[in-house]
Amino acid sequence: MKLWIGNLPPGTSHQELCELVRKYTRIEIDCVTDVDCESSKPSVLISISDAHPIDSVSNHTKLGLIQHRLDRMYWKQRRLSVHLLALSDLEPDVPLAMEI
Repeated sequence: MKLWIGNLPPGTSHQELCELVRKYTRIEIDCVTDVDCESSKPSVLISISDAHPIDSVSNHTKLGLIQHRLDRMYWKQRRLSVHLLALSDLEPDVPLAMEI
């Protein structure tokens, strides 16, 4: 599962996005993939690592928390749009992620 975050301010770095998520959810992002960075409303896909076996909170729950906290948030003069996506790891059209 991945989380799509759209309507980002142009020029937003992966580091700024990670800090935003950490600030409002205390969840660390493992991977950020630029989806549409050349448009006037850039978007990214983010993912987090698999939950530790003794961690009682699943990744689906953590991504849902990020969505709940950030969706429609006003940040840097933009209203963010955040959606939870279920993507198969076998889909060939999904671009490879850049590790951060």
